[in-house]
Amino acid sequence: MSPSTYVLTVLLTGVMLGCVACKAPSESTSMTLLTAPKWRLTGWVFHAEGYATPDKYPPGLEACNRDDFTSFKANGTYVDDEGLIKCRPDVPQARCFRWRFLAGGRKLGMCYAAPGQKEVEMRFTVKTLTPATLILEGWSPTYSCNYTLTYAAF
Repeated sequence: MSPSTYVLTVLLTGVMLGCVACKAPSESTSMTLLTAPKWRLTGWVFHAEGYATPDKYPPGLEACNRDDFTSFKANGTYVDDEGLIKCRPDVPQARCFRWRFLAGGRKLGMCYAAPGQKEVEMRFTVKTLTPATLILEGWSPTYSCNYTLTYAAF
C-alpha cells in the first residue's frame, strides 16, 4: 500500500468512525433508555416572554409532590404515580396514560389529563435521554411560554 493510499484509508476510517459516534440514537435505543428506569421530576424552568430570568423549579415544593414518579412502558403507556405521600386522597395512587415517539425518537408525545379534565397530547423535544437523565422541552399554551423539564432516573 502506498503512503498516500494509507493516509487516505486512515482518514476515511476516522471520518466514518466520527459519523457513527455522532449518530443520533435510534428509536429502539431511545425506547430502551426511556422505559428502563422510573423517572422523578427534579426541576423545571419556564421561559416566559418579557421576563429577564426564567422562572425555576420552586425550592419549597411540598414533599407530596417531590416523591412522585413516572414510568414509561414499551407498550406505549406510562404511569404517573403519587409516590409514598399523596397530596390529595381523592386522586388515584397511579394513573395510566399513552405516550409515543415522534420524529424518530427526537420528540415525545404524551397524552395527559388532570383529574376531571379531557385528555390532551403534549409534545416535547427530547433534549437529553441517557440512562440517568431525561430533559424535555415543550410549549405551554396555557402560559404562552416554552419550558424545560428535567427528570432523574432512580
